[in-house]
Amino acid sequence: MNLFFEEIDVTEQVGKEQLLEQSVAGFFKVFNASPGGMCLTEHSVIIEINNTFESLFGYNREEALGQTNFTLGTVDSSELLRIGEILKANGKLLNEEMAGRHKDGHKVYSLVTTLPFEIGGRQFMLTSFNDITRIKEQNNIIVTQHKDIFDSVNYAKRIQEALFTPKEQIDKLLPKNFILLKPKAVVTGDFYWVEKCKDKIYVAAADCTGHGVPGALLSIIGHNLISKSFIENENARPCDILNALSLGVYRTLRQNSNSWGVKDGMDISVISIDEKNGVLEFAAARQPVYRVRHNELTKLVPDRFPIGIHSGHHLQKFNNQQIQIQRGDTIYLFTDGYSVQFGGPERKKFTRMGFQKLLLSIQEYSMEEQKLILDKKIEEWKGDSEQIDDIMVIGIRV
Repeated sequence: MNLFFEEIDVTEQVGKEQLLEQSVAGFFKVFNASPGGMCLTEHSVIIEINNTFESLFGYNREEALGQTNFTLGTVDSSELLRIGEILKANGKLLNEEMAGRHKDGHKVYSLVTTLPFEIGGRQFMLTSFNDITRIKEQNNIIVTQHKDIFDSVNYAKRIQEALFTPKEQIDKLLPKNFILLKPKAVVTGDFYWVEKCKDKIYVAAADCTGHGVPGALLSIIGHNLISKSFIENENARPCDILNALSLGVYRTLRQNSNSWGVKDGMDISVISIDEKNGVLEFAAARQPVYRVRHNELTKLVPDRFPIGIHSGHHLQKFNNQQIQIQRGDTIYLFTDGYSVQFGGPERKKFTRMGFQKLLLSIQEYSMEEQKLILDKKIEEWKGDSEQIDDIMVIGIRV
């Protein structure tokens, strides 16, 4: 029997002595068989450990007895204040994560539970250590990987933003404008493009397949292809830009219907504004453009096929449309993220019709005020619902 129990003054009858001995024997049977590290202390001094404690921390019984968990390092001294506060509040520890060190110096993380009890008028503390070192190390790896990914995505965001036409340049070309861009993730699959050639100002709004990193990669491809086609043909009509973009996406993503090429693409609208002659040209892939005049909304209807090949069909040519514009008209290019957002009291989509009504209701406001109203409205509508897609709205007042 363990020596420390021999000091207990047993003055009761033989039956109680036998009961106490049986209880002590049962206690140490469980103590030694415990899968977790166990130690027994009196006045914080270790008076017994089990084999798992020895394996967990590397100290044998002779090295551990007479020490404290703090002097051994099995509980880091930096935890002393926190342990004191918990014991003061609760009288014990219950699955508290604690850091300590193995005899060879490597970190050991444990869930520590304590149980105070009394035998023969003496106060003891039973402490268990459940090893979570591997779990902790795996979590640390995950945290590090997450940080690396987050840093990479943030860097990708800066690259993507650098490709977009600078706001200062857009404001010079289109003094009365706004661009509301609300990515679902850090980076976006929606992108815009603005350029000028001679007397025409070109504007594009695109919605690439997906969002986040996949959408962002496709947006960079799309933006570069548009810029390339524009440089090669400065007299391009909107339909020419889309036809060149569609062919470029087809080739870049190897969208041959008989291959394993990527079948993704984009919906996009492209306009050119000739204020001098009062003409707006328009071409689009499944994405309309609105013109508002005297509080009446006119919808410019897009072609009903996307950029690139789709579902095995061959590339199709985009049509060019032309309408008259005049001073005071407001033109809107947008992706579908605004209208498909779920929210409101019934958790329904905002809808295209709701979007049109909202645009008509804000015509008395400046472009910057319209942007703030649109942003506030969709946030109120969304509430605590998740944003389901990238959102982009471009407004231009002629």
